[in-house]
Formats: sequence, structure tokens, C-alpha cells
Amino acid sequence: MSLVTLRRGYREGVKIVVWALLPTLAWWAMGDPTPLMSLLGTFILAWVLRATVSWPLVLLVSTLIGLLLSGVLPMALQALVSQLQTLSDSWLASVVDGPVPSDARHWLMQLLIGALAAFQCAINLGSVMMARAWQADLYNPGGFRAEFHQLRLPAWLALALGFVLMLGAGAGPEWLRWLPVLSLPLVVAGLALVHGVIGIKALGKAWLGALYVALLLLGPYVYPLLMLLGVIDSLVNIRRRLNPMV
Repeated sequence: MSLVTLRRGYREGVKIVVWALLPTLAWWAMGDPTPLMSLLGTFILAWVLRATVSWPLVLLVSTLIGLLLSGVLPMALQALVSQLQTLSDSWLASVVDGPVPSDARHWLMQLLIGALAAFQCAINLGSVMMARAWQADLYNPGGFRAEFHQLRLPAWLALALGFVLMLGAGAGPEWLRWLPVLSLPLVVAGLALVHGVIGIKALGKAWLGALYVALLLLGPYVYPLLMLLGVIDSLVNIRRRLNPMV
């Protein structure tokens, strides 16, 4: 669906979406709306990319979709949220001596709901990126690689996201569900920067492998670092300093 939308426009993409709605609505009727969320979210992002050819705008729209999901997921996925509540209560009970404060339970659940919304956004973005890569392989070899290596957030957007993240980190628990979604564009920008620098320096794929292994094993440390790189690059354009032709 994304590939058709990117190549032939939203009119052709809508035709596929209509047919794809049949199984996704059936899944929703059985209690799982996530395929429908993925279908509609991916279509919207592919449509935006086709119309604007702007990855920063795609990231912004993805963030808005994620904020919407953060609000509706507790209602749309009640069974899953209930299971997460049980698991989080068990984990808190194992690490806290004595009764678990109700505030701690609420804080952790808000964070988990936000993580679910961010994960859904990441799936949507990954689907569109995969479709863009397929399109480039078919019609413009190397095109997606060049686009991703040059992805850089506008300074106003990166600073706005950074400001809201810092503000939200010190605010009440209700803010926590928004923070994972708001952090995602900065992380993607940070990843694009690292990919671009490795490409400019011709360091090889082993460095990319090391990056993703570190992200997997040392996520709590690497994730904020990528966010910081995304903000810094929006201000100083690191790739241009390394290669004036970028």
C-alpha cells in the first residue's frame, strides 16, 4: 500500500486501503485495533511523503498521530493495558519493600502507554521507510540512502521537542504518556546523523551494526544520546561541516 501510494499517489493508495480495511476491521471486531492503526497511520505518512518529499514533515505528522494514539490506546486496547497493569504491579512489588505507592503505579502505567504509542509510530515509520527503499531500488537506486543520510530536523522543531521533553520530565504523571512519542523524531534524526557520518567517512557497515547492538543492549544510555545528537545537528549541521558538499 505504501509503495503504491508513494509511486502512484493517494488515489491509487486509497483503493488498496479500502480492501485492506476488511481484514483490519475484522481484527478490530475481535479486540485488536492495531492492524487498523498501522494501516491508516502508514497510509497517511506515505501520502505526506509523496506530496512533500520531506522526511521532517513526515516525522512531525507521525508525532501528531502518536499523540492521538497516546490518548486513545487505553480505551482501544483495554485488555492489553490491563495485562500491562498487572505486570507493572508485579514488577513494582518485586523491587519495592512494603506497599507499592499508588503514584508509582500510575507513573509507570503512563510511561508504558506512551511506549506503546511510540512503538506503533515506529512501526508506521518503518513501513514507510521500507516502501521508500523499495521504490528507490526499483526506480532510483541509492535514492533512499541519500535521503536518510541527509535527514535533519529544522531547528525550531528540534528545540520545541527538546523543550517540551524537559518540561514534561518534571511535570505530573499525565505528561509521561506523551514523552516517548515526542522523543521519537529526535532519535530518528540522531540515527540519520550517525548513518550520514558513517557514509561520509566510509567507515563500513560494521559501525552501523555496532550502533544498533549498542542501542539494543544499552538503550537507556544510547537513546538520550541520539536525541541530543538530533538537537545539536539541527543547530550546527554536522554533516555539512564534515563534508561541505552535503
